[in-house]
Amino acid sequence: MANHIDMISTINDVPRNWRLIVRVVRLWGVPEFNTPNQFRSLELVLMDSEGTTIHCSVKKTLIYLFQKQLSEGVVYTLTTFDVVRSTANTVLQVMFISWMQLIILNSQDLIALFFQR
Repeated sequence: MANHIDMISTINDVPRNWRLIVRVVRLWGVPEFNTPNQFRSLELVLMDSEGTTIHCSVKKTLIYLFQKQLSEGVVYTLTTFDVVRSTANTVLQVMFISWMQLIILNSQDLIALFFQR
């Protein structure tokens, strides 16, 4: 089961050891209102090999752990993260947590296998 990859379309907010291989298609920082040179959060749009996307957030207290590792266009394996419902309770969102594992996929062959678009 260690090699199992979940698709974004199959995840839900029931706690589980989800494992995604995703490309960061959009990454931006949300500035603090009073101090615009500091971020309140990092926001991402992730896309899996089926082309399904999901919104992802990194809270202010965790930006220092992940900001330097994240880049648009890069493919990552994500494990040990939270899946939550948006404030409207209709859309799912991935939330980074402090013990989340974020691994950059460097193998072009592996990336091509998952993203043949």
